[in-house]
Amino acid sequence: VGGFPEVVLSKQIELVKQYYNDIVQRDIFGRYEVRDKIALEKIGLFLMSNSSKIVSISALGKLYDITPGVAGNYLEYFKTAFLFFEVSQFSYSLKTQQKALKKIYAIDTGLANAVAIKFSEDKGRALENVVLLQLKRLGWEVYYYRSTNGEVDFIVKKQDGDLKLIQVAWNLSDEKTRARETRGLRYAMEKLKANDCLILTFDTTETIRVEGHLIKVLPVYRWIVENK
Repeated sequence: VGGFPEVVLSKQIELVKQYYNDIVQRDIFGRYEVRDKIALEKIGLFLMSNSSKIVSISALGKLYDITPGVAGNYLEYFKTAFLFFEVSQFSYSLKTQQKALKKIYAIDTGLANAVAIKFSEDKGRALENVVLLQLKRLGWEVYYYRSTNGEVDFIVKKQDGDLKLIQVAWNLSDEKTRARETRGLRYAMEKLKANDCLILTFDTTETIRVEGHLIKVLPVYRWIVENK
């Protein structure tokens, strides 16, 4: 149900839809001269439906028959209204980082659940969104990492310059999932010379040893309590 107090206490998820509509009307339509309101509304639904995923501005433009520039402006409106966070791809090259596609996260998981158009429940994506919100609360510098050898959900840059790698998975009971998550971490550890690695799950606690590296596995709720 997310983190809006009244929704948490009442469990009335319909309230979140009203919050979303009010924010779009007041903070976007009321503030900006939106020429194609239907396209903007559709982009909002698309972003909520694809929270925790990489989003292409040019693809958004083609999908809703608007220019990439207009699509980019609409995305900025949603970000300025604090409906979404944007996470950049990690790279030591600023130019590469700026050109790379961004990942989009909803400001509230209740909003994503209530507004999004979904044909199946993706608990892993929702859990990833929860982790991003906590990282933002902590004020940490956050990126994602992507290579031909896999993806790491979050790269956290510490104050001392060291990197912390975080993967998020609902659980690791499926061997393919376990292999995918550890493969992405293992490659990033070697490429970025990082040893602080963590996999966050819904309820699993264990330690995985991969080629001499130790990967700690924790439930998200426990990690949040330890990192208030």
